[in-house]
Amino acid sequence: MSFIRAMSSGVICCIAPLIWSGLLYGILGIVNPVMNSRVDWLWFVLSQFGFGLVAGVVVSRQQRVSTALPLSMRAGIEASGREHSP
Repeated sequence: MSFIRAMSSGVICCIAPLIWSGLLYGILGIVNPVMNSRVDWLWFVLSQFGFGLVAGVVVSRQQRVSTALPLSMRAGIEASGREHSP
């Protein structure tokens, strides 16, 4: 199970920076062409991979925190039929 989890996070940390960088590369030329000409895209993509790896390691080492309240109460949504009131 941990191998599958490691593989899925490995795929995510490789695919997500490529999608994000490609999206920014396409949009930045339209939004701000001067900034687009000054960005070194190779270093930008490598930085995205590095950040993804470090963030993945940090998040994977954290313990889950259980909450006693349902999501609607934690979000402050006024829903009818709730059993508890904060």
